[in-house]
Amino acid sequence: MRVSDIRYRRLFESAKDGILLLDGETAEITDVNPYMVEMLGYHYHEFLGKKLCDVSPFRETEKTQNFFRELQKEGYIRYENLSLQTKEKKPIDVEFVSNAYDVDGKKVIQCNIRDITGRKRAEEALGRSETKFYELFNDAPVGYFEYDNQGRITSVNRTELEMLGYTLEEILGQPVWKFAVELDEARHRILAKLAGIMPPARGREQTYRRKDGT
Repeated sequence: MRVSDIRYRRLFESAKDGILLLDGETAEITDVNPYMVEMLGYHYHEFLGKKLCDVSPFRETEKTQNFFRELQKEGYIRYENLSLQTKEKKPIDVEFVSNAYDVDGKKVIQCNIRDITGRKRAEEALGRSETKFYELFNDAPVGYFEYDNQGRITSVNRTELEMLGYTLEEILGQPVWKFAVELDEARHRILAKLAGIMPPARGREQTYRRKDGT
């Protein structure tokens, strides 16, 4: 048992996620691992004996106000994106997972808190980049199609819609060669490109037919 306790303690103290242990009856914090102290900047003793909603980083977060009641009801809680502040008022985004279990007949609540600030910032940057791309894509002075490996249109820009006279709903999912006057030749060429038989052309002239027949 002593060996087991030592192993548990080493895992608890070396974990790269913040971990809080709470008394299952009172909801008071009974232990906190070093990574949690480092992540939020609060001293070990600033956590002990307090309820989660009374600890500064969680006090201003509405989700944790009813944490204990929700956990008692569900037995498991997960907040995918919880915004906290460190002791130095630095914003930090975390994933919060909590569950309750019995240890020698006593209920224990374990809360795992993972810092996802870097991941969230990367997702936001990617979102901004995609927004800029689609703005350029839509406003380009030339028409663009994107299609999948079956030749079916997955994306089309505003200029192309205006040139052909169709709505977005009428074009998405259609085979890209459908709008070519020389339909069979266009289908053969595009399928050959997709199969790797024919290299992509750098540029070629092709006649398309608008929705009104012109």
